[in-house]
Amino acid sequence: MRATMRGSLGAVVVLHGLLHLLGAAKGLGWAKVSQLSEPVSAAMGAAWLVGALLVVGAGVLLAVPSRWWWVLGGSAAVVSQALISTSWSDARAGTAIGVAWTLSLRPPAVAAQMLLTCSSPRTP
Repeated sequence: MRATMRGSLGAVVVLHGLLHLLGAAKGLGWAKVSQLSEPVSAAMGAAWLVGALLVVGAGVLLAVPSRWWWVLGGSAAVVSQALISTSWSDARAGTAIGVAWTLSLRPPAVAAQMLLTCSSPRTP
């Protein structure tokens, strides 16, 4: 059951990352994307491309599963939400996916903090 949930969430995150490619395509002039009403500059198109790579990578690492997927996942979540905020009227629905996967980041991050705290040398 847990593997199925990880795989499902990973697939949703990958699809979310692929949607970031719409911003890249419009900003970098790869295609006319009439679904996006707001203009996207070339610099923002490059940012959308980086965001897509981060999000897809995080989704793949989540699905495989990798113990450290949350490191890339946390970075990807921040970048993704920052990009969504720049095109809010076109991309606001992506926030729901970002919230879902950010909530899934919490347990590994807490476990990592506990590990770091427990393994740090103590001074007498």
